[in-house]
Amino acid sequence: MADEALRSFLRPALTHVHKRDSGARASIVLTVRTQAPGVRLPVAMIAQHPDHVDLVLQERSSPLSINRRAITLGVVVDGRWSKAVIPFNAILRFVDQDAGFALDFAPEDLSAPSIEAEAKVIDLAAYRRLGT
Repeated sequence: MADEALRSFLRPALTHVHKRDSGARASIVLTVRTQAPGVRLPVAMIAQHPDHVDLVLQERSSPLSINRRAITLGVVVDGRWSKAVIPFNAILRFVDQDAGFALDFAPEDLSAPSIEAEAKVIDLAAYRRLGT
């Protein structure tokens, strides 16, 4: 739960960074799990970094958009621009080098069953028959 609260910091922090002067964005480093659900990275980047990769936010000219669940940014692999989508829950580390600030996040356990997977469906008609 504390990890979730810390992750809620990412959106306003990245929005603030996005609005900074152009040279300031180079101080932000995100460590991302490349195999996390929802992550979209170039195949070559995943091949080079199968577990996690450090992304350095650079230059105001690189595309960057932020919504409530993910950030979308431009990455350069082998000299070519590609679009990357990074859900906030795939971020393992956020570093603002200018501020001397870092946040580490525990990776989500992808093997643990979700609450929805454990829920049982109850037939309302069968429940009513039991009561009468």
